[in-house]
Amino acid sequence: MTKKTSADEPNCVMLAAGFVYLRWTASEVTEKNAASVHGKIASLTGRRTYPVLIELCGVRRVKLQIEALLAASPLPVSVLAIVASSPVDWATAYFYMSKVPARCTIRLFTSRPEAETWLKAQPGIAS
Repeated sequence: MTKKTSADEPNCVMLAAGFVYLRWTASEVTEKNAASVHGKIASLTGRRTYPVLIELCGVRRVKLQIEALLAASPLPVSVLAIVASSPVDWATAYFYMSKVPARCTIRLFTSRPEAETWLKAQPGIAS
């Protein structure tokens, strides 16, 4: 079964294929929109730990205030794949990785299919 918020939302969060998928399309990552996405993920997962795929799409700016949010309230993530297709998206991914304590394995990818293949190969992932 697939649970889904609205695919038309700027930051779409879905639970499908055994993992949480987040497509981040907002041009700026702020404390407010990060908290909103965090809440969507928590409500989808019931705060159970899941593998997560984050696809960054055109993020141009990350506000430093999100560091406190990420540290204080970690996402329920067992393994994390981040898709970053542009140099700015890569920089955003590296920023995220530097600010969040490593509670799980994190890998960066340039394509979603490659990231999904890797996620599905992880132990405990339903396909």
